[in-house]
Amino acid sequence: MKDEREGDLEKNFPKETELAIKESYSKDIPSVDGETYISNMKRRNAVLKAKLIITEEKKENDNMEPGVRITMRKNKNPSLELVDEKKYELVEDDIIKFTASDDKGNTNCYQLYRIKALKDFDDVKKGDLGGYIDKESNLSQCGNCWVGYHARVYGNARVHGDARVDGEAYVYGHAEIADKAHIFGNARVYGSVDVYSNARIFDSARVYGYARIFDSARVYGYAQISGYAQIFDSARVYGDANILDGAEVYGYAKVGNAIIKSSDDIITFSNVGSEDGTLTAYRTKDGVRCDRGCFAGTLEEFEQAVKNTHGNNKYGIIYKAIIEVIKLKFSIKE
Repeated sequence: MKDEREGDLEKNFPKETELAIKESYSKDIPSVDGETYISNMKRRNAVLKAKLIITEEKKENDNMEPGVRITMRKNKNPSLELVDEKKYELVEDDIIKFTASDDKGNTNCYQLYRIKALKDFDDVKKGDLGGYIDKESNLSQCGNCWVGYHARVYGNARVHGDARVDGEAYVYGHAEIADKAHIFGNARVYGSVDVYSNARIFDSARVYGYARIFDSARVYGYAQISGYAQIFDSARVYGDANILDGAEVYGYAKVGNAIIKSSDDIITFSNVGSEDGTLTAYRTKDGVRCDRGCFAGTLEEFEQAVKNTHGNNKYGIIYKAIIEVIKLKFSIKE
């Protein structure tokens, strides 16, 4: 029997329930990225300013107490997870032990457990074996999130929502992978990194520090993202690119083999050329490189390609003006 109600906590629920939840919310959550479980409640609810959907469901032959998990995400509003039943379990007789440095450089000993699906969800079938995790807090029991057979999630890292970690990717430290983000290949994500929305990190990319990768951004190849760098919108970072400190790459920018520390190292032009595409110019160890559609090369090579392709037509004139702006941006003298 299911009973769904919508409304504010203070108005629609008993005072003792309201006080119990508020007390747990204020005391049991240790930090902004912590979580707490509140069990044995007749009504599932959380202290959110927005309206809540409250569901009561009584299941026959089910001894599990209904529970609520309040999750605090870094720099985001609290989210609510209803835990009706576990979707996976730890396989106690399939473990791996190893020693590794954490995101702070400390050497720790880890014991990871393989996971096994307890029910069907998304493309995972009951009985399927997944990868290895340190503890249940590494992988949410809610949503379609999953860790693939060869992948590892450990330390205080968290994977939730519909996020996936596949291939031989490792996620550790305090990293958080959420929404529909996907980490795969031989990627490594660690530190206090936040990856969410529809972001993808793959190949041999490394993302660490306090970096944020979100929206439909892609990081791949041997790219390294660190510091407080942010990659978002539909940006692509690839090759041997090194994006660090507080740099941002966004829009439809495509950046390969770059060294970007701040906005001084990159400039983007939108709706240019006959295809209304995006032109990105950025600093590399060998000078300034341009990326526009199927062209990727040095500024000199780009200038020659414009002359050969467009001459003095409308697009050629616009490109020549943009090239002059790029030269001013990067203090390039004739």
